[in-house]
Amino acid sequence: MINKHPFAVAMLVHLLKDLFDVQTPQDLEEFERLEELSLGVESEEPVNNPSFFSMQSDDEDDDVEDNAQDDNTPGIAVEVAQTRGKGFDFKRFIESLDNNDDKHEIIEKYKKHVGIDLRRVERIEDLPLYKDYLAHFDTKGIKLFAPEYLDDGFDLDLLLRVVVGSFSSGWAFEFVDGSDAARLLIKVSAGDRHIDKYLDALWGFQIARRYEIYIEEQLELEVLMFEDENGKEEEIIESQRHRQLEKYDEQLARYRKHTMLLALQGDES
Repeated sequence: MINKHPFAVAMLVHLLKDLFDVQTPQDLEEFERLEELSLGVESEEPVNNPSFFSMQSDDEDDDVEDNAQDDNTPGIAVEVAQTRGKGFDFKRFIESLDNNDDKHEIIEKYKKHVGIDLRRVERIEDLPLYKDYLAHFDTKGIKLFAPEYLDDGFDLDLLLRVVVGSFSSGWAFEFVDGSDAARLLIKVSAGDRHIDKYLDALWGFQIARRYEIYIEEQLELEVLMFEDENGKEEEIIESQRHRQLEKYDEQLARYRKHTMLLALQGDES
């Protein structure tokens, strides 16, 4: 199974730590148990918003607690497709990987097996993983709730694509009565523990980490596809991609049915 690969387990641990609020000794003890359930792979401490993610202006100095929504209170409705290309600097993201001793290998392996030097790529849309996979998730007409503190520099379109395209976590659209916007629920599981978080309830650093974790996952998956000479890994990954696309289409159909019913109700009133 694809989730047995070490990188997939590492992605899961990062997600667990970011989504599980480690604030007290009891929380830390519980998270350490989650790490054990996730095969004991070490994870990094959550970091401040990295340079490749422009969410707040430099003169803002809000406390972390001010950057979180209540799980029961949706944020602001955002039309996903209109955010495409905003706020995420892929070139600076690659630079951050290249300058990280633990992640530099991703760049070299990608160049060796895929034949593309990521240092020379300006946009993620230029990569095969986007053209052959992420681009096939239709985001036209979708509205999602996002945290109220996010400014216009937030590529929700890319974030949605990498979340729904991930093999390491689950997700779902949930609807709010009377609204044509949905809440994106991100689901992470380890053993008997399940952690569910709404996108609009995440802290700023957690959202920044979503980009990092999920894009790293896609880069690693593509390396696996290209480096496997007998094609077995490619077959497994392509099959899982197909399942992810099918699930998305099912959720998209639910979303469009929901918005259609809302429109009909509006016409009747």
